Amino acid sequence: MKSSIKLKLFTAISCLTLLYVLLSWFLNDQFLAKYYYLNKESTLKEYYHEINENYDGEPFDILLNLEKIERTEGLNITILDSSMYIKYISSLKEEEFFMSHSKSLEARIIRLFLILPSLKMPRIPRSL
Repeated sequence: MKSSIKLKLFTAISCLTLLYVLLSWFLNDQFLAKYYYLNKESTLKEYYHEINENYDGEPFDILLNLEKIERTEGLNITILDSSMYIKYISSLKEEEFFMSHSKSLEARIIRLFLILPSLKMPRIPRSL
């Protein structure tokens, strides 16, 4: 039985495409995931050391540097003091962050009302 040139070309291109997809999948599964994690880990360590070197107890002094790191790497940075009090958290908006460091009662009440709506309340199961 004669095979046409169209069938031969279709078979060859399909086999090459399948080989390419399988090879890409294998390389991605075996090597690139490890490379990605090692690369991300080294980047995080590098930024950790950079923040540690520049941090002197007050996050406002390195605020621009922290924002640059957050935006370029897509990180969320949280700085805690020795008593686990949040000194800086990148997931809060600037206004909320500055209000959280205010000592006045009014600012704390405003902060409470800003944060409460964003909290997810647990669902209470209904009893039958």
